[in-house]
Amino acid sequence: MRWAIVIGADDYGTPEMELSAAADDACDFRDWVIARGGVPASNVRLLLSPPSKDPHPDEDPDRRARPATKDNIVSAINEVVVATADQKPERLYFYFAGHGITARVSNRDESAIVLPGFDEVHPDHSLAIRSIAEYFETTSFADQFLFIDACRNVPWANRELEIGRWPVPRKRDPGAPPTQQFILYATAPGHTAQEGGWLGEQEGRFTGVLLKGLSGDKNAKAWSWERNCYEVRWERLASFINGGMKAKMPAGIAEADVQAQIPQDTGTRGVANRERDPVVVSFPSGHFDLATLTVRLAVEAKRKKAQVSVLDGLGAPVASALGVTGEVQAFQLPPKTYAVQATTTTPKGLSGSAMAPIELYEDRPVTIELLPGGKRPAGPSSPPPEGTPVVERIEPDPATRDDHQQSGATISIESEDSLAVAEIVDEAGRVLAVKRTGDTVQVEPGFYYVRHIGPDATRHGEFVRLTAGESERVTLKPRLPDTLVEELASAMGGHVRDGYLTMGDDAIAWARPTTVVTAGLAKYLAGDEPAAMAAGTARAELGNGSGVAVFAVGVGRDGRADLDAVRHVKVAIWRAGEPVTGTGWQLQPSAGGVAGRVKPVDAAPHWVSFTAPDAAPMVIAVPVLPQRLATLVAQIDVDRIRLFQYHPSLAGDASAKVSRLWRIEYLQRMLLAGRIDVADRLAGDLAAAAPEDPFAGVVAGYVLLRLGLHKELGALASAIITAAPTLSDAYILRAEDEALKGHRELAEQAFINAVDCGIPAFGEGMTRLLEGLRHIRLTLPRGAVVRHVFQRHVRGSMWAAFTPRRGLERGSAVISSADLGLEA
Repeated sequence: MRWAIVIGADDYGTPEMELSAAADDACDFRDWVIARGGVPASNVRLLLSPPSKDPHPDEDPDRRARPATKDNIVSAINEVVVATADQKPERLYFYFAGHGITARVSNRDESAIVLPGFDEVHPDHSLAIRSIAEYFETTSFADQFLFIDACRNVPWANRELEIGRWPVPRKRDPGAPPTQQFILYATAPGHTAQEGGWLGEQEGRFTGVLLKGLSGDKNAKAWSWERNCYEVRWERLASFINGGMKAKMPAGIAEADVQAQIPQDTGTRGVANRERDPVVVSFPSGHFDLATLTVRLAVEAKRKKAQVSVLDGLGAPVASALGVTGEVQAFQLPPKTYAVQATTTTPKGLSGSAMAPIELYEDRPVTIELLPGGKRPAGPSSPPPEGTPVVERIEPDPATRDDHQQSGATISIESEDSLAVAEIVDEAGRVLAVKRTGDTVQVEPGFYYVRHIGPDATRHGEFVRLTAGESERVTLKPRLPDTLVEELASAMGGHVRDGYLTMGDDAIAWARPTTVVTAGLAKYLAGDEPAAMAAGTARAELGNGSGVAVFAVGVGRDGRADLDAVRHVKVAIWRAGEPVTGTGWQLQPSAGGVAGRVKPVDAAPHWVSFTAPDAAPMVIAVPVLPQRLATLVAQIDVDRIRLFQYHPSLAGDASAKVSRLWRIEYLQRMLLAGRIDVADRLAGDLAAAAPEDPFAGVVAGYVLLRLGLHKELGALASAIITAAPTLSDAYILRAEDEALKGHRELAEQAFINAVDCGIPAFGEGMTRLLEGLRHIRLTLPRGAVVRHVFQRHVRGSMWAAFTPRRGLERGSAVISSADLGLEA
C-alpha cells in the first residue's frame, strides 16, 4: 500500500511573502502520484494555501479544502501514521512546495519548511525538515520519498532562530524494521528556489524538472533488457533533475558564484533485501516515441559499400543497414541502450564500433572510425548521405536470446585498497552485486557499469559489455586526494602514490585529512610519536592505564590547512559528574597543521568539549575503558566540526594498528553519508574483532541494525559486554536483539542495564534507549540525563553531542538538577 502527503503554500498573509506556483505544483504532483505513483486517491492528503488571487478558484474543489498550516500538516501526517499502524505500507511520498529557510541552530545549519504565519516574531511557524524525517523513520513505511521544493536561504544573518520542530514524540518500538529515506531538496543550503512563467501558468523550476523526470523524459529513464520495461530509478532521477537545473543557470557564470538551484540528494539508505536505488516509476515497452540514432562513418580509404548494425545488450542485432555508401546513416529505434558496429564489404578489411553504451533516450549522433590495420583517420568530411541503403529492423529471436543467457559472463574486481568496494549495476541502474577487491561476480551477457563506491562518494562507473562466456577484469581507480592529504602524509612519514594514501604496508583510497591523522594516531600508540601530531603528552606517560585524546586538523574553504581555525578552538576534558573547569586549552597546531591533547584519566565516563569563537560549546559524552585511549579525531571546517571516535588498546594489540583504525573511520564515514548498503562485509569484519576491540564492535552493531541484519546481533552484543561491560551501547544492541526475538522482559532488562552504564556514545543509541524506556514506561534518574542530552543534541552529529543550556560555567555541573527538572 502506498500513501502520499502533498503540500503547497502560496498565501503567507503578506504580499512580500506570497508565491504563485506552489499550490499548482502540489496539484500536479498529486495528479502524478495517483496516475503513475501507485497511490489510491483515498490515500492522498492534500493541503493547499493558494495565492490570494487564485487563478483557478473553481477548477478543483480541493484547493481550498484544507489550508497548508502547521497544525493541519501535523494532523495530516498523524492521520496517515495512525491509518497504517497495523499495515506494512510499501511507500510514502512527501511533497512540499513553498518557502523554506536555513537557520543556524546549535552551531549548525538546519533547513526548515516555512508555513503561513511565519515572520521574525513567529519563526516557530515552520517545521525542521530533519525533525520530520526523523519522525518518519519511526513509522512502518519501508521506502520514503521526500521532495522539498523550497528555498534554503538564511532570512536574518548572524542570528540563531528557534525554528519549529515536529511536536509529536517519536514512538518507535524496539526491534522495528529499518526504513530507507530518499530526500531531494530543490537547492543547496543558502540558495533560493525559483519560479518561472506567468501567474496562472507558473511552476517552480525544480518541480517542473521533477515532473518531467517522473514522466520518463529523455535520460531520466533507462531500458531494462532483462525486465523488458523502462525504469526511472531514484539515482537516475536525481541526476536528471540536477542536470536539468544546471542547464537553467545563466550562461557564462560559474556554478559556485550564481544564486541558482543546485538540487541536493540526501537520506539514509541500505536495508538488507531491499533495493538501495529503487524504481520510482516504470513504463511498458512501446510507451515512448522512437528516437533517431545517426551513425557517421569516419573512413580513411575510399569505400563503396558498408554494413552498419545496431546491437542490443546481448550482442544480438536489432537493426542493420546494408549497402551503405554515404558517410551518415540514420536509424529510427525505440529509446533503449545499444551498441553499433560497422564493416565495409567493398573494399574489405575496414571495421569499427561506437563506444558503448549508446543510451538512445533522445535523438543523438555517434561516430564510428573505420580503420585499416589500426591507423587513425585524417578527419573525413561529412557530406550528406549518398544512395539508398537497405535498412532492416530485426526482431530478436527468443530462442537465440535463451541460448545467450545459458552461458554466463564474469567480472573480476581489483584494487590496491583492501577496503575497495565495487557496485555492479545493469544498464537500467539496478544493483546486481556489491563486491570487494579480489572478488568475482557471475552475470548474464549484457551491458553493465562497475562503480567504485567510497565511504562518502562514488566514482563514475566503468562500462563493461560482456558476451556469453566472456570475462572482464576491472581495476578500481582511486579518487585523487586533496593537496592537504599529501602534505599531512609527508609529515607523518607516509606518501600518496597513484591516488592511494600509503603508510608502511597499508594503502587506502578515498583518504581525507582525518584519515592521515588517524594513521598518525597509530604511530603515536606504537611509540613513534610524530612531531606533526603535537600530542603534548608522551606515549610513555600513559603506560597501560587509560586516557582521553583529541587530535584536530583545520581545513579551509580552499581545501588547504587552516591553522587559525585550529588555534581558535578550545578543548576541555573532565570526568562526568565533576564540575566544569572552564572552556579548556587553546589548541596549538604543529607546522603540519595538526593539534593534539592527550590526558591520562581514570576508566570512567568523561566529557569532552569544543568551543569555537562566537559559538555555543559542543560537549560530547565519551566512555573511557580500562587500558584504552578514548580518542576523538576532529576535522575543523569553516562551518562545522566533524568527529571520528576510536578506543584503541594501550597494550599494543590489533586495535591500535593503522589498518584497524582506518576500517573504523571508513565505517563511520559510511554511517554519516548513509552509504551503509555496501558496508555489510566491513561491519562483519569489525564485529568479529569485538572481543579485542569492543568499540569497533559497537560501530558494526549499529550498521547491522540499520541494514536489518540481525542474525549475529545477539552474539555481537555478548562479545562487547564481555570485553567492555560498562559500554551503554552494547546493552542497547542486546535490547534490540531481544526485542526482535520477542523476549520482552530480557529487552527491558537490557535497556535498564544500558541506562545504568550512562550515556551511550552514539546519538542513535540515545534515540533507541529513550524509545526503549518509553516502551516499558519506566522512569529512571539517569534516563533524565540521557533525555536532556538528546533534547539538546547537536544536529548532524553521530555522537552523543549536545549544547549545554548555560554554556560552560566554571565550578558548575554541565547538566544541573534544574536542567532535569529535579529541583523543588
